[in-house]
Amino acid sequence: MVYQNKEHTMRTARTPVALTLILSGTAMAGWPTDPATPLFVGPLNNAFDERAGLRSGADGSVWLAWQQAYCVGDVLLQHIDLDGNLLAPMAMPIQDDPTCGFHLEPAMAVFGESIVVSRKRSSLLDTPVQRYSQQGTTLWSPAFTADDVLVLETLATLDNGDTLIISQGWDTIHVDRIDPQGNQVWAKQLSFSVPGGANFDVVSFVSDDAGGGYIFWEDPAGYVRSMHAMRISSSGQAAWAATVPIVSVQLPQRGTSRHTHSEMVSDGHGGAIIVYTEGFEQGTSPAAMYMQRILPDGSLAFPMPGIHVSTDFDRQFDVDLERDPATNDLLITWLHGFFNGVEVRAQRMTIDGDRLWGDEGVEIRPFSLTGTSFDSVWSDGKLKTAIGVPAEVTMIQTSAEGVVDPVQVLVGNAGPASFVKAASSNDGVVIVWQVDGPQIEDKLVAQRVNRHGQLGGDNLCPADLTGDQSLDFFDVSAFLNAFNAMNPIADFTGDGSFDFFDVSAFLNAFNAGCP
Repeated sequence: MVYQNKEHTMRTARTPVALTLILSGTAMAGWPTDPATPLFVGPLNNAFDERAGLRSGADGSVWLAWQQAYCVGDVLLQHIDLDGNLLAPMAMPIQDDPTCGFHLEPAMAVFGESIVVSRKRSSLLDTPVQRYSQQGTTLWSPAFTADDVLVLETLATLDNGDTLIISQGWDTIHVDRIDPQGNQVWAKQLSFSVPGGANFDVVSFVSDDAGGGYIFWEDPAGYVRSMHAMRISSSGQAAWAATVPIVSVQLPQRGTSRHTHSEMVSDGHGGAIIVYTEGFEQGTSPAAMYMQRILPDGSLAFPMPGIHVSTDFDRQFDVDLERDPATNDLLITWLHGFFNGVEVRAQRMTIDGDRLWGDEGVEIRPFSLTGTSFDSVWSDGKLKTAIGVPAEVTMIQTSAEGVVDPVQVLVGNAGPASFVKAASSNDGVVIVWQVDGPQIEDKLVAQRVNRHGQLGGDNLCPADLTGDQSLDFFDVSAFLNAFNAMNPIADFTGDGSFDFFDVSAFLNAFNAGCP
């Protein structure tokens, strides 16, 4: 598959285009409105594994980062603004990727109009961590590196814009706090020992809304994993005398599952929420999902193992966890059932453990484990779930009361879709997925669903390029200037080319008028 660069794809003469526009008496480009032509985000090779990270920006934009090649290549960064304009047509290479067949979502931390990003589990000795602006400029000089052989685990942003760089030593966790200008905040790096040795994985960091937060990690133990936490203070100290076990592998506890992941969010009161699947060994073994809450003093709100998310004790896995900031309620989406009868389910819970959408939750949609994926976000007072199947990507909305909208939004139908991800974009949702192309020429694509359930941006008058809420000659002139300069706002079809189809799409939008 050939990917065309917007800077080199002017294929039509400009004078006839201008004449067509003027004679028609007609005229913001942005997100595509056709599910068959999603926005091309960037290339990747061999899309049979999940590797892209997606994060929301404060201004309705989104960031993506991923390892481009299956074996030795680059880490790529892409920014998409609220109107669907890209940082770079083919994404921007930011790091060498020397790995082969080892793909993880890059570590990413967004604050304001910038992002800190680096390849996860890279050496901080020789792989610098850098902050980038929305224009792709580097903001830290020099970039962050460590003097010791430490492996990057995760990045997190504090409310004041400082970044926490959390790394792993042999059997220790290390934390550096860096201000927005790239300077060390703490006089000394925070480090603490991890019980159980070197074989552990940092799962998440959750802010305590007081300048510190909670670090969670899991330790493998045969077929299951234990989970621990440590709270760190704003001044760079361990807040507890010892690490706190969240889930134990000691009977009668069964640990967390090694087959699926756990998720954490803030409880809105200085503590943190954990949702996990209990350990199990076989696909036919029932495995319940639990919610647990850890308080600022390190105590657990509920006796182990926690509160059932659903009392239907089938196999429950692949959790997605969101929080409604208005109520602090939890929105939990997961896959439910065994191989011959899986469905996407959702539950709304209070942080006190009350199940608000019935004891079993609500069914979103039947689900196949072959070539399918899902992701959910809480946006505009609704749970919005993107589901990718081999033929299409759809979005299903569930109200705050747990009523599932029977009308699905068709997001994309341009080929096999896998590894769907979703992120909030103001009151809308940006949905990204991987598309399998010929040979190894695969790609990442995106669509935006606005708060009205329509594909496209928030601007319901896309031909109004001047932004004055009226359509006239000045909008035509703005389009011509953007088209001749190959500015992305003139790429009305979102296919990376500038040709008659963009002109036609602009004319149609112009003739449709403003509502």
